[in-house]
Amino acid sequence: MDMSGHYNTALVLLSYAIAVFASFTALDLAARVRTSDGTGARAWIAAAAVAMGGGIWAMHFVGMLAWMMPMPVAYDSGITVASLLLPIVVTGIGLFVVNADASSTARTLAAGTMMGAGIVSMHYLGMSGMRMQARLEYDPVLVGVSVLIAIGASVAALRLAFRTGSGLQRFAAAGVMGLAVVGMHYTGMAAAIFVVDADLPGPSGDGLDQTVVGTLVTVVSFLLLSMALSSAMIDRRLARREAVMLRASELRFRALVQNASDAMLLTDDAGTIGFASGPTDRIFGRSETALLGQPASDVVRGDCGNVAELVSDSAARPGESVSRTVRTELPEGGYRTLEVIATNLLHQPAVGGIVLTFRDLTERLRLEEELDQASRLATLGTMAAGIAHEMSQPLNAISLWSEDALLAMEDGEFDEDHMKQVMRVAVEQAQRLRGIVDHMRVFSRRDTGTTEVFDVRDSLRVAIQLVERQFAAEGVTVALDLPGEPVQARGRPLQLEQVVLNLLTNARDAVQDRAAVAPDREGRIEVAARTDPAAGTLVICVSDTGTGIKPRDMARIFDPFFTVKEAGRGTGLGLAISFRIVEAMAGRITAANIVEGDTVTGARFEVRLPLAE
Repeated sequence: MDMSGHYNTALVLLSYAIAVFASFTALDLAARVRTSDGTGARAWIAAAAVAMGGGIWAMHFVGMLAWMMPMPVAYDSGITVASLLLPIVVTGIGLFVVNADASSTARTLAAGTMMGAGIVSMHYLGMSGMRMQARLEYDPVLVGVSVLIAIGASVAALRLAFRTGSGLQRFAAAGVMGLAVVGMHYTGMAAAIFVVDADLPGPSGDGLDQTVVGTLVTVVSFLLLSMALSSAMIDRRLARREAVMLRASELRFRALVQNASDAMLLTDDAGTIGFASGPTDRIFGRSETALLGQPASDVVRGDCGNVAELVSDSAARPGESVSRTVRTELPEGGYRTLEVIATNLLHQPAVGGIVLTFRDLTERLRLEEELDQASRLATLGTMAAGIAHEMSQPLNAISLWSEDALLAMEDGEFDEDHMKQVMRVAVEQAQRLRGIVDHMRVFSRRDTGTTEVFDVRDSLRVAIQLVERQFAAEGVTVALDLPGEPVQARGRPLQLEQVVLNLLTNARDAVQDRAAVAPDREGRIEVAARTDPAAGTLVICVSDTGTGIKPRDMARIFDPFFTVKEAGRGTGLGLAISFRIVEAMAGRITAANIVEGDTVTGARFEVRLPLAE
């Protein structure tokens, strides 16, 4: 005989509320896995599984309590406990699968199927634990419908919950998941047919009566409530901490940006300015507010094309930085030289634009030019004695030949051929003098910055010629070793002469310092040039027999204003500027001691420059 019952509406509504509440708690806890790793992530998954599995179990038995039957019912304790553990384990596996990659449709389907299967398994396992004088039969169609409801609603809930992760989204997903649990349960109950069988034993004493089950449900529900409240408290605490950290980071960033020496602009891919900071008034002559909405190309007067090209070039290079040097006209007159660095951060959601950094190079370039000029004049001063000697020879020749010609004319001796010879000598020596003076004038004037392809051998010969006689008078010989074929580089010949003259002057000083303690030792400087075809470079070596370089000074010898000479003998600029000159020619300059056995016998400076193509 079939047996029918009826539902308590209040308990039915309570069962749905428990299912929604448990689903929300589980999904909220599971969402934290994405912000955790290792043990923390596993702990959040476990907590979510307990919340979901326990909620399914609690909802089931509240639903069973809502079903009013005309006979006493008890529940097998072992099966009841198993029905609690089963959904916890299955739900934990499902949440782990979907959290690994929430964007994967395949993972969402797999996880939803597992969770739906867990709901179904829990229901029918729990039903099998009923102890009463009735047997259970099921309508297979409704059973199939209950399975489809559980799986379909679970997949929909997971897809909804883990695609955006917002609180509202999780609440909506919890409602759908609650429907999955409740819909499956009551569909499964509709599929159940209770057939009275007096031969079956009724509820035994070792079973769980409905009062005990009600107590268990209350405990589980309280646990779910505690977990939900704890989760909410953690949410608020984390949100508060993140807000404080974000605010501190924002203030720190704002202070750094506003006090930076560089101006910064943020543009879209078309070059329209959306953000400006830094000393824009000084660099551009306009305030930060006035720049907003303007094309970036308009901030630079007189050289706007370069900025427009830079933005266009940067837009085609995601994640890369490109730079360019431009000149801008000032409203009050004059120019500023700016280095512009464009970094494409369009792909970063937090930025979403091209960052333009404008660095004012005007003052630095002016100081560098002045230091270069000072070094040149200092080097020219050290050459003065040699230049004076160099000029005295043609002057003496002109004077002697002119006096001889004048005496001959006073004596009434006029020889046309002799006079022609005198004039030729005078012209030759005058041209020689003019060459020396022109070279000094060129060497002492400001550099134009023009580069050219030149034969390095010529620069070496000129540099040595300017100091050779002076050094010889001081007991220092200079030897030159050059290849027979031209050695061509691209750069500024006068600047290379300056480098070599600085190295020669330092070598002379080191040799003289050695002579002060070892007067019998030969004072010698060797200048050699060679090519390194494999590396595509030329090598200039300046070696001496001086005191060498102390190990503690080796790392600082190219620093500006660093010198080991006593006051009045050096400015500390020569090697620093030589380093910069060589670097500007895409080369490098190094220094090392010459060691024989355990004794330092001198120093060697090596200049490497790329060969001209």
